[in-house]
Amino acid sequence: MKVLIVDDSRLDAELAARELKRAGMALQVRVATREREFRSALEEFAPEVILCDSSFRDFDGLSALRIGGELAPTTPVIFLTGTVGVERTIVAMRHGAVDYVLKRNLKRLPDAVKRATEDAREKAARRAAEAELEAMREWMTALLENVDSVLSSFSLREMRYH
Repeated sequence: MKVLIVDDSRLDAELAARELKRAGMALQVRVATREREFRSALEEFAPEVILCDSSFRDFDGLSALRIGGELAPTTPVIFLTGTVGVERTIVAMRHGAVDYVLKRNLKRLPDAVKRATEDAREKAARRAAEAELEAMREWMTALLENVDSVLSSFSLREMRYH
């Protein structure tokens, strides 16, 4: 699983990655400590999940959510926070975070990551099925719109053979 950790503390990023590995998850991890690194990682690394600190020096978690929503809209973002800022957490959830985990309770992180990535896969499968249904609907509509000419053509051919 490709995990992008956005945090200005390499130690906190390592602790999060270690907790996921401890849960038996096979990981490719990239850490971004600045906005430029985050943007590059989204484009080049294509993470399956983003773990994002709620606040850091270069830019904040809400900015990361916005950028992630633009560059990787289907990639789930889980906020990692050192404090229980209820208002900040609510704002983050409203802006697209799928979950949050307290840094002092990282034991919850593997379940949050599994749930977020499974939900993302289900949504992707649903979008693909909906796109396929829409294509089928368009094909059927085109067929029904042209059914008279198809039947007329068929009837004329049948008449020639008799």
